[in-house]
Amino acid sequence: MNSKSYDLFTKLGYWINDDQHIEASLNRYQVKGGNDYVSVDGDIEKTIPTTSVRGTPEGDASYNRVLTTSLKYQNYDLAGMEFTAHAYRQEFEALFGALKSSSFEDPVLAP
Repeated sequence: MNSKSYDLFTKLGYWINDDQHIEASLNRYQVKGGNDYVSVDGDIEKTIPTTSVRGTPEGDASYNRVLTTSLKYQNYDLAGMEFTAHAYRQEFEALFGALKSSSFEDPVLAP
């Protein structure tokens, strides 16, 4: 099927002095389905694969959005020892799509 994706990653660091360093990173990723194709069932016995053709499937287009950030502090001489603190945060949102296709159905569960 069709989709568009974007990814942005950046990392910045700063030396406070000879012993201390701070660093921040950000990663933004997004993928969104175009919702422009519908599946055409194949036939396993005739070795015809499932394919797709242009059309509008039922439901909303699938997507995935992720924002990950981190902050890191390092001190290479804190009371004669090395100290590192690392904090992370992630936001995630997604809508997973599904096809109405016999190729992806469990015959035991199918209607």
